[in-house]
Amino acid sequence: PPTSERECQSIPYTETFSSSQGDFTVYNAVLPSGFTSIWNWDSRYGMVAKCIKGSTKYASKAYLISPCVELPENSKCVLTFSHAAKFFQDTKQMLLLISTNYDETNPESANWNQLTIPTYPTGDNWNWFESGAIDLSKYSGQNVNIAFFYTSTSSYAPQWEIKNFAIKKATTTELENIDEKKSPSTKILRNGQLLI
Repeated sequence: PPTSERECQSIPYTETFSSSQGDFTVYNAVLPSGFTSIWNWDSRYGMVAKCIKGSTKYASKAYLISPCVELPENSKCVLTFSHAAKFFQDTKQMLLLISTNYDETNPESANWNQLTIPTYPTGDNWNWFESGAIDLSKYSGQNVNIAFFYTSTSSYAPQWEIKNFAIKKATTTELENIDEKKSPSTKILRNGQLLI
């Protein structure tokens, strides 16, 4: 059933992925033959998405979906996580999505909206990057599911690693940063480049 009919987690909600995939669900929308899942839990790296065997890359699409989380009314909540990635063509292969009408029996029937990830890995190494605070205030008072959406092709099959997922009320500093980013003239440091 849609999120409004299910029990939802309250905030603060965290999932480190240090010991399991927790309450998250994996949905393989396009799963090549020979693969059991695109997202898998790893004790060292948290949740890992990849679609390669040997040196052969395959086309795939897969969601890593959070449990339903209830965002309180009249409060600014933020989402943060840590991630590492290599071998991607561009960041469109690694998207963050949100839905207010997710149905676990058919994830693709949900209306998914893209959330902007302020900081992506550079792809040059396996360094972990903090996502930066992602503003969820537009969804306050609603039940939401968050999805990490992975796409690979026969040319580019990224490896995307996720850990330390958290949704909480924004701190004063995070609120200030969110408000600054809404200003069109703000300079944002992304992967070492200053963007206007």
